[in-house]
Amino acid sequence: MVENLSLQKHGKFIITNLETNEQRIIDDSFLQNTIYIGSMEMYNYGPERYDISNGHILLTYSIGAGDAWNFPHLIFEYDFDTDTLEYKMLVFPYDSVPVKIMWIN
Repeated sequence: MVENLSLQKHGKFIITNLETNEQRIIDDSFLQNTIYIGSMEMYNYGPERYDISNGHILLTYSIGAGDAWNFPHLIFEYDFDTDTLEYKMLVFPYDSVPVKIMWIN
């Protein structure tokens, strides 16, 4: 993951297949081709973290929604084989302490 470089740049995730060294980049250009970009731009977004759980790649973006008393995040699942992103959840955790993000069937 590459952190946000400034308020004007949204940053990106760089995902590498460790067996083939093939890389995929999830950045503004990638997101422009998804149905999610309109909502993400409305609330400003930036990559926060990634988790790999039970073989699933979960990407978490922080967003500027809510009432400034919480820390809203969007969670997506990324499929490396199909190079697609699927919305999973919008969360408003109580505070910014690290939480465990995991895949549950």
